[in-house]
Amino acid sequence: MKIKKSILKDLILASLLIFISLVGIKVFYINYNDTLIAVIEQNNQEIKRVNLKDVTKSYYLDISSTYPTKILVEPGKISFYESTCPDKVCEHYGKLSKKGQFAVCLPAKVIIRIIGKNQNIDSITG
Repeated sequence: MKIKKSILKDLILASLLIFISLVGIKVFYINYNDTLIAVIEQNNQEIKRVNLKDVTKSYYLDISSTYPTKILVEPGKISFYESTCPDKVCEHYGKLSKKGQFAVCLPAKVIIRIIGKNQNIDSITG
């Protein structure tokens, strides 16, 4: 009888672990496939929203300011491509492709941030 109880406990524990793993995978999958919106702001004003999941062909956005900036929009990602600012730090942020990522060009006062579906306020300043 002790062997059967031990096997039963092991099966329950294994089933529970498999269930928790499947729930974790499902949550990850839902968050991963969430709509990704790139919000581009200049001088604390939103100037453009781009749904990165809908982009099928790469294109550039030109942002005019004291330091004109060029943003590269690609399927599923966005990045600062070129800026006339003196330090060029913004060009080295890399490609943003996940919810919560952001890049800033301080001299040009341009911010790119990635938000999920129906998220209007960023969680840091919210």
